[in-house]
Amino acid sequence: MPVAEKSAGMASITILGAWPIAPSVSERENTMRIKTDRLIKAIMIMALTAITYEIAHHQSVAWRGYDAVGGELLIWILPAAIWAVRSTVADWVTEIRAIWEEGK
Repeated sequence: MPVAEKSAGMASITILGAWPIAPSVSERENTMRIKTDRLIKAIMIMALTAITYEIAHHQSVAWRGYDAVGGELLIWILPAAIWAVRSTVADWVTEIRAIWEEGK
């Protein structure tokens, strides 16, 4: 007797402990689209970071008068720092909204 389960918006059927039936084609395509979108976004962010670093490096070489690496190297940390702050702020907003809704 199959047992129907629903989790995370996807329905699957487990037959007496067997593996769940594979998701439908549309669910797989949607998952692939999301993964592809994230990959494209990550590539664009890294490309923008590389361009920004190159501009900053050329500016600093022109300022110093000799070739060296200084504070412009910290530009590579910015995407990770922005991601961390963005994730934290999003969590805070979610928690504040939940507390606000409980108070009403």
